[in-house]
Amino acid sequence: MALDTKLSVSRRVPGALDPRLPPAGTYLEREHDGRRVIVKVLEKGFEFNGKFYGSLSAIAKEATGTKWNGYVFFNLTSREGGDTALATVGKRGFPDNVLVERD
Repeated sequence: MALDTKLSVSRRVPGALDPRLPPAGTYLEREHDGRRVIVKVLEKGFEFNGKFYGSLSAIAKEATGTKWNGYVFFNLTSREGGDTALATVGKRGFPDNVLVERD
């Protein structure tokens, strides 16, 4: 028996976080054009400059003025085992981004 596509529904499971994201309460820092971009990871979204954002891509666009994939901008990738991998030194000799866990 085939599925009736008219009756099919797909949706994101509530509370399912992308495994590339660090835990809520973690701060992401990224240097861009001499400006430090600091983002707080929340349970359901992100805080940047005192405003709530639903995606890292929206923050990257706000910070740079151009479209970015948020995970690429903050250099968040998955390794085997689900750990988050971060670049440690950027092209100019300073960290591209840093994870800092704070209370």
